[in-house]
Amino acid sequence: MQTAVTKLTTHGNLLKQYVASLENKDDVLKVTIETELTGELAEQETKVLASAKAQMDAILAKLA
Repeated sequence: MQTAVTKLTTHGNLLKQYVASLENKDDVLKVTIETELTGELAEQETKVLASAKAQMDAILAKLA
């Protein structure tokens, strides 16, 4: 569950950055939560999710 929340929150935050970078109203209106990130934003999403997974794995290892 936490993984899904982290993924959606991260994706949503990065989508906001993406939308802010758009210059055309029609392009903004095409963006949905399913919009795939590309370039630096996609790389940032991958890094954030990898870091979150490592943190969660460390917590679970301590509990085991």
